[in-house]
Amino acid sequence: MNHKPGIVKLRAWIAPLFGALTLVAVSCAPTAAPPAAPAAPAPAAPQPTRAAAPPPPAVRAPAQADKLVIALPFPGHNTFDPILETSDRKFDIEYLYEYTVGTAADGKLTTDTGLASEWSQAADGKSWTFKLKPGSMFQNGEEVTAEDAKFSLDRLVTDKRAVVTYVSLFKAMIDKVEVQDKYTYTVSTKGTQALLPHFLSPLSISLEGMVVSKKYFDQVGEKDFAAKPVGSGPYKVVSNDPGQRFEMESVGKHRMMANPPAKRLVFTNVKEPTTRIALLRTKEADIASIPLVSKKEVQQAGIRTFSKPEDFFSTIHIHAQDPKYPVSNKLVRQAMTYAIDRKTILQTLYQNEGALTDNHATRIAFEWVQDLPLREYSQDKAKALLKEAGYPNGFDLNFYAYVRNPADSMEVIEAIASMWTAVGIKTKVEPIDYAVFRDRWNKQQTGGGVDIITHATGFSQTALFNTIHHSKGLLALTKDPELDKLIEAAAKAPNDAEIRKAGAALQRYTFDQQYEITIALLNTVYGTSPKIATWTPSILPNSMDLGRITVNP
Repeated sequence: MNHKPGIVKLRAWIAPLFGALTLVAVSCAPTAAPPAAPAAPAPAAPQPTRAAAPPPPAVRAPAQADKLVIALPFPGHNTFDPILETSDRKFDIEYLYEYTVGTAADGKLTTDTGLASEWSQAADGKSWTFKLKPGSMFQNGEEVTAEDAKFSLDRLVTDKRAVVTYVSLFKAMIDKVEVQDKYTYTVSTKGTQALLPHFLSPLSISLEGMVVSKKYFDQVGEKDFAAKPVGSGPYKVVSNDPGQRFEMESVGKHRMMANPPAKRLVFTNVKEPTTRIALLRTKEADIASIPLVSKKEVQQAGIRTFSKPEDFFSTIHIHAQDPKYPVSNKLVRQAMTYAIDRKTILQTLYQNEGALTDNHATRIAFEWVQDLPLREYSQDKAKALLKEAGYPNGFDLNFYAYVRNPADSMEVIEAIASMWTAVGIKTKVEPIDYAVFRDRWNKQQTGGGVDIITHATGFSQTALFNTIHHSKGLLALTKDPELDKLIEAAAKAPNDAEIRKAGAALQRYTFDQQYEITIALLNTVYGTSPKIATWTPSILPNSMDLGRITVNP
């Protein structure tokens, strides 16, 4: 498998210009008297003077704002180190660093963006070779080389503190990384890894494909690197108040962003949705994520909104690691699904910004199953299944409640808790900070409970399942040997057709077991100030697509 850009050859022909000379011959032979001079010709009629053609109109450069203030709830760990951060920080880190492999707006891999000029898989399928573009520069003036790419991947798979979303998958995929020359390196894989270039691109929901500067990291040390990073992306960090506010400055035209919408991007951490909406009203923020439940309120206030379609799943995670908990029973999990009136939640709380589905993958994913049915709302079915499972009087359930992403909503959590309580599942809502919850989840201290998360859609649901459903995953929710086999088969499939086949089998099994509950596939909605003229988000996951914004002059 090889990917190499075509070469277009241009030729130019320049036609020579010739001047014409008029030669006048004069005879020297004797002659008769010269005839009278001919009468002078009548003067030519005056010709109108034509005005010079106007020059072609100048191409006006797109308008650029001095700054755009972006109000979001900051998830994650407040670091700019890609391996020590979660995928939730892709929304800003993607402008600081570049991915190894580029991706077009339609989701196809490309060499127009990204650091790699070509990549190819060995004939035996057990390694990939990447060649970087010469002249790619970090923001401190140093060139990006194969040593930097190797360093970035080596840290990812060897640093035990790495928490980035797909770290367990990369550790299972990568054997070693070897530098061939200044711009070329080879990644040896554990078995066939047909999708490695995809995982190193913005098609991934996560940060593993980002390349950091080895030399700068070694010079300043890990702590300063995390606070004052250097990348090769279109914006550089110029100030940083960790966890509160940071500012980025444009480096000018860049292959990732031909027309940066602002000289400066100011990201500010505003957890409360009402505060973000207030900042839009006073024009103190130019872009703010808004809960779907607040969309009409925002529009009625005269604030323009933009939607990024099919951007997030609203998913209930069921922490079923231990068989002593009721939620480890398949019938209980199915009962929990039937008890939720998802249609009403979508229409009222999610403002119809999305679609109902029991898929755990979107249409851009290899694992998407078109004919997967939908478990319709039925309290009677829910109660019958609980009785069959041995819980006729229900059971106690802990619901971890946090607000992490734009679509997160306490109203949705309360509604689901009420619906479960109505069928006998006595649900206690426990508000918790996401960072605290994530730490408890990492330590397997959330057994028997549930949480609802809005997470980005990606090209490979298998990768996410490897993290949260494989028994050896970083955030294992499940311990099921059969599920482990299906995840491993999908991860090791040698080509697209086999990946789709194995992925579909994984989807159907997960649906039957109801290891998680998909509420809906949702759009992300942003409110904007009058500075924003247009915004055409792509299908790339976990991305704000700020490069696809135009601003008013």
